Amino acid sequence: GGTSATSVRVASLLVRIIAMASAIAIGRSQPSDSQVLPVDFLHGVASGDPLSDAVVIWTRATPRGLVGPPTFPDGVMVATTGVNLIWEVWPEEAGAAPNRSGSAVAKEERDFDALASLRYAIFSCSSWQWGSFAAYAHAAQQKLDFWVHLGDYIYESGGEAMLDSYEAMKRSPTQPTHELLSLADYRERHAQYRTDPDLQSLAGAAPMIPIWDDHEVTNNDWMHGAESHAASQDGDFEARKNAAMRAYHEWMPTRHSAAPDAPLMRWRDFQFGDLAQLLVLESRLLARTQRPALDGEHMRELLMGAVAAAQGGGVLPAPTEWGGSALEGKFKELKTMAEKSRWQENSRLLGFEQLTWISEMVANASARGVRWNLLAQQLRQPLASPNFEEALHRAQMSSDEGVRSRSGIWDSAWANATTAPLGQATYLKDSLRPSIPSPDEYQRHDISPQMRTWALAALAAGRYGINTDFEGWDGYLAERQRFVDALSHGGASGAGKVVVYGGDSHNAWAGLMRGHAGNVVAHEFDGMSVTSRGEEYHTPWLPSDLRNAAWVAANKDLAWADTQHRGYMLVSLSHEAHKVSYLAVDTTLPGTTGKSMCLATFVSVEGQDAFRKETC
Repeated sequence: GGTSATSVRVASLLVRIIAMASAIAIGRSQPSDSQVLPVDFLHGVASGDPLSDAVVIWTRATPRGLVGPPTFPDGVMVATTGVNLIWEVWPEEAGAAPNRSGSAVAKEERDFDALASLRYAIFSCSSWQWGSFAAYAHAAQQKLDFWVHLGDYIYESGGEAMLDSYEAMKRSPTQPTHELLSLADYRERHAQYRTDPDLQSLAGAAPMIPIWDDHEVTNNDWMHGAESHAASQDGDFEARKNAAMRAYHEWMPTRHSAAPDAPLMRWRDFQFGDLAQLLVLESRLLARTQRPALDGEHMRELLMGAVAAAQGGGVLPAPTEWGGSALEGKFKELKTMAEKSRWQENSRLLGFEQLTWISEMVANASARGVRWNLLAQQLRQPLASPNFEEALHRAQMSSDEGVRSRSGIWDSAWANATTAPLGQATYLKDSLRPSIPSPDEYQRHDISPQMRTWALAALAAGRYGINTDFEGWDGYLAERQRFVDALSHGGASGAGKVVVYGGDSHNAWAGLMRGHAGNVVAHEFDGMSVTSRGEEYHTPWLPSDLRNAAWVAANKDLAWADTQHRGYMLVSLSHEAHKVSYLAVDTTLPGTTGKSMCLATFVSVEGQDAFRKETC
């Protein structure tokens, strides 16, 4: 399978499927020969999972005033949702059994032996409650060949919009307003998302290649449970998971009927001639094991508890006097606890079968002379906790006058957060919108006791290397090494030959993946969220560029970070180069009415260990 740069633009196919669905819904299911039943297409159209000879095309027809079930021709199936009958209409590929998800498949012959380039976008983490889907509208204008969603396409939580109007567009409450548990719940939330004009514009412009993360079911889930699922209150997890996955496939243009464990969708591949191979991985529901009891949130609580205990006992030394103190001893003890938890050999995330498949696929691609091995997965590259002290030191010593000029501002902000007397310590809040200050950016805010405790805990985490995020690769380091080995053993690794995409963290990162011998195995690019809040909401009292610098200072293979903006990654791919741009958008306004900007652009070429940064 695969797709070409020209054929995957499916506007004509979408027009044809609308006409087909309308004819089926109106012409074939009218109450009588003389009566025409009107329908509404409230949820737009979408296409997905493009192959060399087919693309899945999806739409829904909502009839007006129909009483009783409609009649459909052979090969067409319907699904009902809620009180009102909703038709999911799809003809199947020749010889295939009817697909329960409700997808329409249209075929078109393609020649991609001479495929020279691809242009695609990568998204993750799109919460209804946290702002507009302007990133989708912006990408719809980019003439994409396809787009990838790395998960958290919907969120299961319910309620009102989370943010102030200057931070994000105020939306109507989620539908339903409560947390999702049943099949009807998940269907209703998917339906609400599909009414968004920005999502509809992108869905109608290019095929989608999706994979879920956790919030399509519930927060921090794994094979047989979830951190946010209590059986006593929420019922059977397997029933909830299956309901969520059924609704997912009903509302997404996915090709999954051939999977033996449907409704779960296994890892899959997309082939683009000798230009590229895209492997889409699954890291949530098929192999992930439950995390040990000590997780990142617990570790943060222990760190803050150690600081608070010292504060409460009146024995908190200044950070410059931590060396040799009882508090330093406690921090080192927490470091040992964290590393033991993170390196659990039996903690699985991808699983043996998927790792074997990855190794075989990259080996096969290398043997066929495929230029690029691309891997789309949900996780951010593993990173050590940000080291603010090292970032400040580097800024003071920098030969870059612009960086040195910022060091004074950083020093002042860090001193206010960690040592200045409370009641006198203040901060200025960074803007959350591209190039637009927020109303309170010009007002000083007090550093609270809670902020002080958090800042000192963050200082300790950076100084002593204590990781406080165990949910992704950071908490599955043995499995991470197995993943690196799978790429290396497959023969695809090498400078500028393998690219790994990630999401989940809500922020943006660009770094290198290394093997046992320190060799570069892959370039890793992790994108920011469409709307979901990131680091900037946890530490509003720090300048965003100081946060970014602290992450880079703590991680030698991390070249760049942005911990403030929402948006997406735009990729231009040719045989010669892989070019990724991080594009930020304004989530306070819908569509393309708000400002946008390019944060950074990186180019990977074969034979060069490091990617290079270019002007946007």
